[in-house]
Amino acid sequence: MIVLGIDLATKTVGYTIYDSESQEILCLSYIDISQIDELIYKAASLESTFKIINSTFDIDEVVLESPIHVVVNNADVSYMLLTFTGMIEFVLYKVFNKTVHFIYPNEARNLVGVPIKKKINIPEKEQTFQYVTNTILKEYPIDIEDKSMYDAVDSFVATLAYCIKNGQKI
Repeated sequence: MIVLGIDLATKTVGYTIYDSESQEILCLSYIDISQIDELIYKAASLESTFKIINSTFDIDEVVLESPIHVVVNNADVSYMLLTFTGMIEFVLYKVFNKTVHFIYPNEARNLVGVPIKKKINIPEKEQTFQYVTNTILKEYPIDIEDKSMYDAVDSFVATLAYCIKNGQKI
């Protein structure tokens, strides 16, 4: 089963293409959409990339990290994140003709076994990156200086968690 996992944000979108049968990472990368201003144009840009992915890989499942976990004190930011997520869910359905499965970041980290320490001054995203790159992806070539790879690694965690949750090998 080929799984496309996505960590969605409005500046950088991490994605993983993973073959759960061979337990092989086919692609671990990100898409920089930080220079695009309007959400609709960001969605259109992502659609173009997803079409390329769809023409290159036979995707069986699509997993999107849920934005619901985001605690934002600004209603406008919350609205924007949820609106963008809805746009991308539609784009993914349209491109891959698959139902999009959502997974919460904390659920994904727990399923994969990422230890998160709440009482230290290191953000959860950075803790996840450090743990995963030093253990699960130790042999995988990752530019640890490239902060956008944090999003790619988060997409990998979401992908693995989806596979675990559905009884697939990792």
